[in-house]
This record gives sequence, C-alpha cells and structure tokens, in this order.
Amino acid sequence: MGVVSYNIDWPVLSAIFTALVASAIALYGSWRANRIAEKNLSASIDLELFRHRERRVSELREAISEFVSSASAIKKNDQGHLWRDDVAATRKFSSKIQLLMDTSDEDFEILLSLMMNELGAASPEEKKQISGEHIYTVGRRILKRADEKIENEIRRYNAKN
Repeated sequence: MGVVSYNIDWPVLSAIFTALVASAIALYGSWRANRIAEKNLSASIDLELFRHRERRVSELREAISEFVSSASAIKKNDQGHLWRDDVAATRKFSSKIQLLMDTSDEDFEILLSLMMNELGAASPEEKKQISGEHIYTVGRRILKRADEKIENEIRRYNAKN
C-alpha cells in the first residue's frame, strides 16, 4: 500500500471559505435588520395605541364639559315642557360620554346617574341641588385614573424597552 496524496487547490478552498464566511455575515446582517425592523414596528404600534388612548381621554374630557354646559342651558317652554333641541344636544353628549367611558371604571354608574338626574332637572333650583360640580368631581376622578393608566402603561413600556 502506498501513501495517498491529495492535491489541494488552495485558491479554490480559500474562495469557498470566503464565500461561506460572506454568506454567514450576510445572513446575520439580514436577521439583525429584521429584528430591528420588528422592534421599530412594535414601538410604532405601541406609540399609536398610546396616542389613541390619549385622544379618547381628551374626547371624554370635552364631552363631560359639553354635557354640563348643555344641561345647564335646558329650559322649559311656555307649556312647561323641556325644549326638544336643548335635550337632544345634551343627550348627544351623554351618549358620547357613555361610549368613551371605560364601563369597568368604579365611577361609571355614579356618573351615569348624575347625568340622568341632571337631564331630569328642569328648574334652576333643581339644578342647584344636583349641581354640575358633582359631575365635575366624578369626571375629574375618572379622567385622573385614565391619565394615570396611560402614564403607567408608558412607564412599563419604557422600562421594557
């Protein structure tokens, strides 16, 4: 038996090795770029969700203010009936509040009750007894909790990233 000798073509082997290393680097670069793009997309989606929640809280704040303003302007006509247009405008804001509210909020039912009482009050004396300040007080608590919830979500998000 004789010794087997291999004739190694070093330039070809070097080219194959270089191609494998270049492919591995390109594959890693592509994988890394995809990871960064996924993270940026996720951050963009999260940011848009935060903005949506902030807009919703702002709309709720505005609807509560408009409701109180509109409800305080309701008057009776000569026959003792409430003006239909006044009531319709106020109910519009009442509906908007109900749609924007988190129904699981602890003050949701209280706010609804106060709004219904406000709609039922026709005379200035009745309105003073009910007082828009109660709606403002409950509304402020609701809005404060909503703002705090958004702030906490942003803090958790920032801590995670």
